[in-house]
Amino acid sequence: MPYRERFWAWFVGALERVAVPRADAVITVSDGIAEALQGRYRLAERPTVLRNVSALRDHGQPDGRGLRARLGLVADEPVLLHQGAAATGRGAEDLVRAAALVPGAHLVFLGDGEVACEARIHELVAELDVSDRVHLLASVPLERLLEHTREADIGLSALEDTCENHRLALPNKVFEYLAAGVPVVVNDLPELRRLVGEHGIGWVAEAGNPERLWDDRWGR
Repeated sequence: MPYRERFWAWFVGALERVAVPRADAVITVSDGIAEALQGRYRLAERPTVLRNVSALRDHGQPDGRGLRARLGLVADEPVLLHQGAAATGRGAEDLVRAAALVPGAHLVFLGDGEVACEARIHELVAELDVSDRVHLLASVPLERLLEHTREADIGLSALEDTCENHRLALPNKVFEYLAAGVPVVVNDLPELRRLVGEHGIGWVAEAGNPERLWDDRWGR
């Protein structure tokens, strides 16, 4: 991850080189990371993949405190949800530009974001004149998360291809969308592409191209 301090990256790398080959078992969260670990540390056996899947449950009992109620939206207004902090490398600005191309759609960032990133979002929102359709909401308690998630039409994950961590990631938000029964749109990164393709849970978009983020099959 490029934003880690150089010493910390060196320390973790050195620790892994000593510890991983000596472990009785290696467990990781995606096939891509398993393959990378096996190759990097010349492991005789491929690491076991144990998905970091959300244990949250959607009990399906709307109580008027969900996403649309907080925003004052009616049922037929499309909601595009980015769950988790708006932060560097997560494609926030591309999502705003893309949302501006979908008439009537509301883009929601649900989670406490980075101050600098949220400032750039506010600037871009003003520039594109979409302040009535782009919303930044504070985090909610985990036990109330899915009552917000289930009211979205699309769940978004727009990680940028800036580092190996992103290329091999399966973000928690994607599994939270699925727990709430919401289809996803993800940037074209190897592990996300594999997950979406194998299970038919949404669409894969071209990273860094807001004009092509919304597929004709659902974006019009």
